[in-house]
Amino acid sequence: MNMSVGVKALKVSSIAVVLVGMGLAAFEANSFSKPADPAHMWVAGTWTYTSRWQVELTLHVGDGNKIGGSFSNVHPDSGEPYYGTFKGEVSGNLAKFTLTMDESGNEYEYTMEKHRNNYIVGTRDGRFIEFDKK
Repeated sequence: MNMSVGVKALKVSSIAVVLVGMGLAAFEANSFSKPADPAHMWVAGTWTYTSRWQVELTLHVGDGNKIGGSFSNVHPDSGEPYYGTFKGEVSGNLAKFTLTMDESGNEYEYTMEKHRNNYIVGTRDGRFIEFDKK
């Protein structure tokens, strides 16, 4: 697991736990019963995108085309961290998944689309995003 400075990763009974400062984000990375279709592995990994916020998505693929993962971002002014989890599906060059924020329960719809030369773009609630893979 590729982690940023100051982040510690622990493995606790098949739950990948990421501790960042005082916050906690968890996703059951091993909750898939079958492996991913290799054609869908372009989605797997840690992604960032340019925003006023420091945004990071860690996505896993399993059960053929299912997506699961964790989300973290840091408020640009207060430095307060926010966390969430992802669930969705990938089909060919298009991934669609929903982010559910841990504290508020608010949901946001994401898409990712793979273009030539592995250029990945997408949306969050309809707003354009250019993703970068860490």
